[in-house]
Amino acid sequence: MKVFTIEAEQGKYIVLETLMNHFPDSRYTAEKDNVAFVFDDVTVSFLNRTFYLKWDKITPPEKVAHNICTRAFAYRFKNIFIYTNEPKNSTLVDGLISGFKAHLIPDDFQGNYAWGNVFVFCQPSD
Repeated sequence: MKVFTIEAEQGKYIVLETLMNHFPDSRYTAEKDNVAFVFDDVTVSFLNRTFYLKWDKITPPEKVAHNICTRAFAYRFKNIFIYTNEPKNSTLVDGLISGFKAHLIPDDFQGNYAWGNVFVFCQPSD
């Protein structure tokens, strides 16, 4: 499982929507395996498979990443898409990336190649 960062000021939603609905890997079916977590932005909407989160700035982002993984895997989602308007070097995005890297199962863990990836859509660094 890998963490990818997509930085853009505009167009993140279109790329996210395309990946969410047509992930380009034959091992996955988008409807069953992809889930989005949107931080502090209700204008980004998908009909299903989306959780809207508000970060309270008290909970460490690493713990938020762990909770996201727990929820996604409980629903049997494999690919996690994160959408935020925070810059890449912000406390939230930096902590999420660190948290995902710490809590995710490696691709070759006990020969298991069934896990997906995390895609973090954010603003470019300040």
